[in-house]
Amino acid sequence: MVFGIVMVSLSAIVYGVIPLITKTIYEFGFDAISISFFRFFLMIPILLVICIIKNKSLKIGILGLLNIFLFIALPSGLTMLLLNESYNYISIGTATTLHFLYPAFVILICIFYYHQEIERKILISLLMIMIGISCFMDRIDYKGIFGIY
Repeated sequence: MVFGIVMVSLSAIVYGVIPLITKTIYEFGFDAISISFFRFFLMIPILLVICIIKNKSLKIGILGLLNIFLFIALPSGLTMLLLNESYNYISIGTATTLHFLYPAFVILICIFYYHQEIERKILISLLMIMIGISCFMDRIDYKGIFGIY
């Protein structure tokens, strides 16, 4: 259990530092496309080692490969590309915060579009999300509203 907590903590730290590293890499002439590509490409050797250690087969059929591309690689890659590109238009704190607002948007879509009844605790968590986001929003350092779209 302690090992799992350490791994989650390290993961959170690394994931939190990635926007800063991305912004630094921009100064060396990289763009959002190259950063997104290398971020996913450099994971391949790590995943290969994990598969070898866990004795997992890497065999996959053409239909499985197509499904992986359509349902995993394309949406993840597009999301990462858009997030990396948004760093050019708004601050990394604001961009990353907006990126992780998707659970709140799902709740709002369920309420307003699907007219679902939402439990009180979910509404309270939505309010807490909005209060927390307002603490992170950078009101001065907007380079342009384009990064939010």
